[in-house]
Amino acid sequence: APDAVDGYKGSDTNYPPCSHTQLDFEPWWKLDLGGSYVIGRVRLHNRRDGSGNRLEEFQVRVGENSDISQNSICGRTTNQLDDPPESRSITVDCDQPITGRYVSVQLVNRTDYLTLCEVEVFETGANIAQGKTAFQSSTYEPYAANRAVDGSSSTWMYAGSCSHTQEESDPRWWVDLGQSYTVDRVVILNRQDCCWGKLNPFDIHIGDSDLVSTNPQCGGDHEIAQSQAFVTILCPSMQGRYVGIRLPGSARALHICEVQVFSGP
Repeated sequence: APDAVDGYKGSDTNYPPCSHTQLDFEPWWKLDLGGSYVIGRVRLHNRRDGSGNRLEEFQVRVGENSDISQNSICGRTTNQLDDPPESRSITVDCDQPITGRYVSVQLVNRTDYLTLCEVEVFETGANIAQGKTAFQSSTYEPYAANRAVDGSSSTWMYAGSCSHTQEESDPRWWVDLGQSYTVDRVVILNRQDCCWGKLNPFDIHIGDSDLVSTNPQCGGDHEIAQSQAFVTILCPSMQGRYVGIRLPGSARALHICEVQVFSGP
């Protein structure tokens, strides 16, 4: 199942792998977001190397219950793929935003295999970091700081959408939001094709100084598990124009595939 949230949107079920169930009646796939979010859209990437027509008459549900049958349906009761089914994704928009921790995909009314090459889940509300000016303490070319706010959710470095510093002491990355905001949470998409553990531990700083390490820290040292393609750090009511990520310690390199910042009330 984790192969459907590894950040790779390729097509081949063999490399990198897509998720794939056994032959079953109404097979399902479920994602635990680790906390409650207000979900407005779910995008599925279909396999492209054959058998793409298996992803039809499926249902997306979002909710707080680990029993997916108890959660609310997002979009239509069943969703049909257009022809040809290969080489495409399908976006399911919820009629109304749904609050939930669990997102599921299930084939309905038939026995088949469920294959998902990538599942993207989108919150309602704007990511205020996307497209803003970003900086980092050094650059391992060509992986510039602005690649981490380009709006891409790819977590594969060589796809060209991740930032990367040189190896140094206390490497830093930060984004200028253009004005001061009340920040509610920061979402970091970690590299998944290699070296995921280099992010641990990391610190987040939020404030109005462009010397980001002098700004107030959101919590203590944070870590992300290998099984997580992204981590959400809650920073309720912190105020600032600059949001920065710092790796404490010597001989460290910071690579990030996307940083999303959401404002609070």
